[in-house]
Amino acid sequence: MRIDQILPSISYGDAVSNSAIIIKKMLESKGISSNIYAGHIHPKLRKIVKPVTKLNNRADGLLFHMATGSRESYIVKEIDIGKKIMIYHNITPARFFKGYSSNAERSVIQGRSELRMLKNDIGLAIGVSEYNRKELEEIGYYNTTVVPFIVNLDDFAQPPAKNIVKQMQDGKTNILFVGRISPNKKQEDIIKAFYCYHKFFNNNSRLTLVGNYTGMEPYYYQLKKLISELNLENDVLITGHIPFSHILAYYHTAHLFFSMSEHEGFCVPLLEAMYFKLPILAYDSSAIGETLGNGGVLFKEKDFVKIAAMIDTLIKNEEFNKSYRMKSSSRLEYFKQEKLESILYSKIIQYMNE
Repeated sequence: MRIDQILPSISYGDAVSNSAIIIKKMLESKGISSNIYAGHIHPKLRKIVKPVTKLNNRADGLLFHMATGSRESYIVKEIDIGKKIMIYHNITPARFFKGYSSNAERSVIQGRSELRMLKNDIGLAIGVSEYNRKELEEIGYYNTTVVPFIVNLDDFAQPPAKNIVKQMQDGKTNILFVGRISPNKKQEDIIKAFYCYHKFFNNNSRLTLVGNYTGMEPYYYQLKKLISELNLENDVLITGHIPFSHILAYYHTAHLFFSMSEHEGFCVPLLEAMYFKLPILAYDSSAIGETLGNGGVLFKEKDFVKIAAMIDTLIKNEEFNKSYRMKSSSRLEYFKQEKLESILYSKIIQYMNE
């Protein structure tokens, strides 16, 4: 049996890209051959990923990773393969990009249209969260299920960048968010809440926003302006794209992981924060609560002063933190790679054998 995968773009270190590689290895370990095809391929991945122009219909099944609009959606629709599977990573609503990136806005509008277009062509539609699965069902997909995002957390056992660790261990309280700089992730609200915490509770504190802002420069400049207006230039760091060892260093030295995001189809950094046993405080939106479970603290209202007080409590209360560290460790068991690979494999094989 051969089950190929297709996605619009595959990047080095990107969560969706990593999941495609994990799935390829999982299928091959079961004796199923699997090629990955992509429209855009990162140079480091050209040995294991083929150009989409090389895709043919000789596979038994085709697995499509859906996260944005692309020509690959039309390839999936038109190709003559009887068994078609989708893994739906969700598509950010266009309203978040209006005024920031017309390209991103057009891409997600196109993606939503293509998602509806494919509903009768996909035999098995897998959401990486129940939030995603319900969306597929509402659109009209007839055979839906859930398999959470498969993440290889063993990667996070690698050594962090020593120079960054040293830089961050200067006595300041470090608050962290990891995720691309994007309007749906609401980094401006993170900054506003941090301002209240820094002003009213702990002026020896620092906020680090780890994430690439390429393609979202207008939003990045808006954040920089806000940081300047709040006189936080020395207290808020936006890293841009950085090496993995640097990301590890920021996790190693953080005292709290803090999210204000208003749209996530899963939110992989929550698992990463649990892995590092960080207290987690997150706005309860989209799939956030589903992924976090009891591994952190959720809130439903964006009252910045109240949130600042919650940050202070979470960082200072060691007994509370100990309890949540135990819960987050337990929560991570649910997302063990081997377990999720087994679930995904069984669902794929069941469908392929129908």
